[in-house]
Amino acid sequence: MKVSFLRQIGYLNTALLLLDKALGSGSPSSLYFEYGLALQIAGRHSDALSAFSSFDERNPSSRRLGLSLCAQARSAMKAGKIDAAERLLMRAEEIPPGRTGHMLELATLFGNYDRWVEELELLDEEIEQSSNCHYLGQLWAKKSYVFAEQG
Repeated sequence: MKVSFLRQIGYLNTALLLLDKALGSGSPSSLYFEYGLALQIAGRHSDALSAFSSFDERNPSSRRLGLSLCAQARSAMKAGKIDAAERLLMRAEEIPPGRTGHMLELATLFGNYDRWVEELELLDEEIEQSSNCHYLGQLWAKKSYVFAEQG
């Protein structure tokens, strides 16, 4: 897609203008996801939250819904809306196919706000339930990091 190419070569504002015009002229609603990512990169987190929310409303059965919720949670964290970020990540957890990225995001959220007990409980639960070796490695690495942070 042209938009991702423009972002990669440093023309973020051009990408934002193209997406805004495309969405205003009836382009597929799936572009709201790309628009949210571009706004997030630009540091416009409140606008990104709106774009991701528009994507979710218009594409409730999209395979990208979990990704959109996680991206919204990142923007919510950056905007200081911690409770909203936690709700978004918990909602993402409920969406199949997997909890992998969503749960690591939630663990990171807990850690960022010194909610160590909740983070460790979540990591322990995930370690107990997972059979994916790569994911288990990520979980153990995250758990080791938490212990190192607590000294």
